[in-house]
Amino acid sequence: MKRACPSGTTSRRRGRTRSAGTGTTGPVWTPGRGHLGYRLGWRKLWQLRERAEQALGAGFDVRDFHELVLGSGALPLTAVEDNVERWITSR
Repeated sequence: MKRACPSGTTSRRRGRTRSAGTGTTGPVWTPGRGHLGYRLGWRKLWQLRERAEQALGAGFDVRDFHELVLGSGALPLTAVEDNVERWITSR
């Protein structure tokens, strides 16, 4: 249900900026956008873990993997992937 805005004022609701009489102006809230980024990151990390498990076999230690992935702080996924590849080849 739309809320009426006094003439010339704006209303912010769920990430939308509405101006009276001019329609939607500004960013529109998109459901699922935040979840999509989270899910893609999770999927990539899971693929990297599976690759490391397959390559190292019994030598794979999930604690070492977590330290490798999380110990460097916030990195782009491409940099994390490079770190994992180097880690696999060094073992």
